[in-house]
Amino acid sequence: MEAKYNGENFVMKGLTIVYQIMVLNILFIIFSVPMFTIGASLKALTGSVRDLLQGDLNHEFKTFFYYFKSDFKKTTLTFLLLALGYFITLYNFINVIALAKVGWLLAIIQIPVLVQLLFIHFMINYIHLEFDLKLFKSIKVAWILGNRNMLKIIGSIGISYLLLKLGLRIPLILIFFYVPLMAIITYYFCYPTINSVKGEQASWYMVILTTTRKNIL
Repeated sequence: MEAKYNGENFVMKGLTIVYQIMVLNILFIIFSVPMFTIGASLKALTGSVRDLLQGDLNHEFKTFFYYFKSDFKKTTLTFLLLALGYFITLYNFINVIALAKVGWLLAIIQIPVLVQLLFIHFMINYIHLEFDLKLFKSIKVAWILGNRNMLKIIGSIGISYLLLKLGLRIPLILIFFYVPLMAIITYYFCYPTINSVKGEQASWYMVILTTTRKNIL
């Protein structure tokens, strides 16, 4: 009888998590409609998924909106800067290919730049959540920790790509689950690095992280 109860409890807990993931995905889509708010929405989703995995997510909308509005200006500016970086890099990559052999050489140079942008992208929301830093210092720390965590980030990119391919075959995954599942992947691949740095009280990372923020820029 106890085993049956535990089994039913496990099923209900699983269904609750699936429901919460769907709600968070819908909230992310709604709050990202203005486009320029995608950065704040990503941070809100990242924070909400972190709370979900730690067993602290009690109200999906309130939690999401709390993270969305906190440091809104900084997260929005971060997103716009990263989007600009992606655009310039991809634009250069596409256009220099037309320059024959020299173009291919210049195109190859763009690849490390794109990789570094991805490293920052995967770490930046946890930096915003865990540390109170200025905008450019947040980006700098995300870059440092991204390179420190590069193998795990490359692994998470690979898994996210496979998940995207699956989502293109099964649209329901893409519509209701894809972005929160990516946040779950980055939690397990990237968040341990944040925790390890927080424990390195005497490390040179902490010299950067403990600087008091006076303004956003």
